[in-house]
Amino acid sequence: MLVSFRRKKSALASLVSLAPLVCLVACESSIPPATVEVRVITPTSADPFDGEPITRVTLELQQEGAEPVRVVEDVDDDFDLGLALTDLTLRTRTRVILEGADGVLLHGAAPPFVPLASGGLVRIVVGPPGACAVVGRAQLPAARARRGHALVDTFAVFVAGLDAEGAASNNVTSLDLLRFDALDDVTTEGALPALTRLRGPARAAAFGVSRLVIVGDDAAVRYDLGVFEGREAALELHEGADLGSAFGSVGNAAIVAGGSSEGATWITAEERRIPIALQGARADGALIAVGDAALLSGGVVAEGAPLAELLRADGSSVPVEGAADGVRRHGRFVVAGDVVLLVGGVDAGGALRSDTVAFRGCPSACVASAGPTWDEPREGLATTGDLLVAGDRVERFTGDAIVPHATLAVARRDPLVARLESGVLLVGGGEPARRDVELCFPETLDPL
Repeated sequence: MLVSFRRKKSALASLVSLAPLVCLVACESSIPPATVEVRVITPTSADPFDGEPITRVTLELQQEGAEPVRVVEDVDDDFDLGLALTDLTLRTRTRVILEGADGVLLHGAAPPFVPLASGGLVRIVVGPPGACAVVGRAQLPAARARRGHALVDTFAVFVAGLDAEGAASNNVTSLDLLRFDALDDVTTEGALPALTRLRGPARAAAFGVSRLVIVGDDAAVRYDLGVFEGREAALELHEGADLGSAFGSVGNAAIVAGGSSEGATWITAEERRIPIALQGARADGALIAVGDAALLSGGVVAEGAPLAELLRADGSSVPVEGAADGVRRHGRFVVAGDVVLLVGGVDAGGALRSDTVAFRGCPSACVASAGPTWDEPREGLATTGDLLVAGDRVERFTGDAIVPHATLAVARRDPLVARLESGVLLVGGGEPARRDVELCFPETLDPL
């Protein structure tokens, strides 16, 4: 099997075809018979070779269990290069770097995918290092505010929310991160049916292989992207689970914690629900996976409750020792190395908090202490890994400080954010009722 990347002088696009023969091509002629096509495009869906002259092409590929392979070639208008592909059923990572006379012009990567389960098409969006850009073809079909959102494998899923007029919606939209196409809840074959029981503002978390737990004002449901029959079903959670609960995932499990009660629910991949009694009532807290446990912090309602606690799949909750924090709601976690940082949120009077709390040694010997100051606190914070997104700025937690990282193309509050394995950052939706999606490209792509 072979991966080839070639171009003719009058090229109109850059394509990859994956089958027993795998090709990455840019030419006018028809591509060989294929089961999967991969197209390399800019955020505006243009041919990346139409801009500044490209003098060097790097193609990287790694399949699960195999060593990464890379080919680098100096090119002019015509070139032809190839790589070996061992199996179309293995998870595959691939990246492209396009260089000019002064260095890297564009680079990008696809999320890890199984070629034979990719739906027939993969697009690698490439952009300039250190820049953010809106992906033109990834516009969500309709604007919605206060959506629930979560990542399910290579899909970003947005559910319910309020439409542009503020009316409740039962919309479901799936953004395919391999295609950068958005699929609304229309009635065509393969589309996602609208929710039948949930309306308006929502929160969501992923569990299992293809499922979401979705919570709104008056209902909790399980929604399964992987089936057509029985896709949606009522889901019983702890009493008091609501929009003020903290949501997150640990491995293939989902956790819904707090709300208007002192309860939490751990939902296994098999949909078994494990009740957890919290150390105190929490609303609008933050939750993050730490090893095989979940760290829950902020949102303390009861006087004297611990700053944070560790939740485990056996139904236990263990308080975390350390600095008192007072009232903090709507905070978020970021992680750098072995340091987990609670940042942002508001105090009892609704003022933004610039102080942070650092957790070390989690989950085995978790201790809290004062962290660095967030110099420019902002509302609507969203986080992923070591990155913070609020307004039009992306910042990075280094383990010691919060430093500038990138500037978004447009400002947004509470978006879905995801840092792909390559380091590319995806920022989608958000308020006020945004429907666009953008990518931020790192200065360098991480090695395979």
